[in-house]
Amino acid sequence: MKLSFIFKPLTLFIGFIILDSNVIAQNNFQPETDTIDFGNVYDDVAECRYELQYLNSGKFPLTVEYPEEFFTDYQTTTDTIAPGDTGVILIRCKTEYRGNLNEIITIETNEIIDSFCTGRPIYQKYDIYVFGKVKEKPHPELETGDIDFGIVDVDEDSGIRLLKCWNEGEEELVITSIETLSKEANITIPKKTLSPGEFIYVKFDYGKLEEGNLFDVIYIETNEIDYRTKNSVVYLNHTIYLEGKGIRLNN
Repeated sequence: MKLSFIFKPLTLFIGFIILDSNVIAQNNFQPETDTIDFGNVYDDVAECRYELQYLNSGKFPLTVEYPEEFFTDYQTTTDTIAPGDTGVILIRCKTEYRGNLNEIITIETNEIIDSFCTGRPIYQKYDIYVFGKVKEKPHPELETGDIDFGIVDVDEDSGIRLLKCWNEGEEELVITSIETLSKEANITIPKKTLSPGEFIYVKFDYGKLEEGNLFDVIYIETNEIDYRTKNSVVYLNHTIYLEGKGIRLNN
C-alpha cells in the first residue's frame, strides 16, 4: 500500500516532463542575419528599407509576427511559411530625426518554448539589431548681395538694378523662379543652375523711375527644401525688399 502510494505521484510527474519536452522550440526561424547596418542615411529620404529573408527549417508551418512599420507604430503583420520555404520581412525605418539608429526589432513565432510552468504557451522571440546614422544631406544654399533703389534722380537713373546671387552650399542650386511684387521689372537671369561657389548677376530693369517713394519686393524660389509634409515637399522662397525715393535734382 505504501509503495503504491509513492509511485503514483512520481509517475504523474514524469508524464508532465515528457509532455513538456515535446513543445520545446527547435529554432526553425532562420534569418539570413540578425544584424542590419544601414550605414549613413541622408534625411532627404523618407525611410530606409531592408528585405530580411528567412528560412523555415522545421517540419511544421512557421508563423512569424513582426511590426508593420518599425519605430513609428505598433501594428503587426503575420506571415505563415511552409516547411523548407523562405519568407521576407520588410524592415522599414523612418529618417525624420538626425542621429544614430540603434534599435532592436523583436520577431515572434509560433514555436512554443514553455507551457509547463505557466499553464499557457510562451512563444519563441528573436531579436534583429538595426544600426545606422541619419545625417543631413549636403544641400544648395542661395546667398544674395545688396540691392535697393536708394535716393535717385529720376531724370538720370537708368532704372536698372543688379542682384548678385551665388551658391553657398555643397550641392547644385537651381533657381526655379524670380518674380517681383510690382510686375514692372523686366528680369534677366543669365543662368538658373549654379554649381557650388558659382555666382551670377540677375538684372532688374524698371525703365524710367518716377518721383516719390519707391518700393518693390523680389521673390526667388530655388530647389532648397524648406520643409516636408506627408505627401509633398515645400521649397524655400527668398524675399528681398527694395526701397528708395525718386527725386528731380534740376527742379
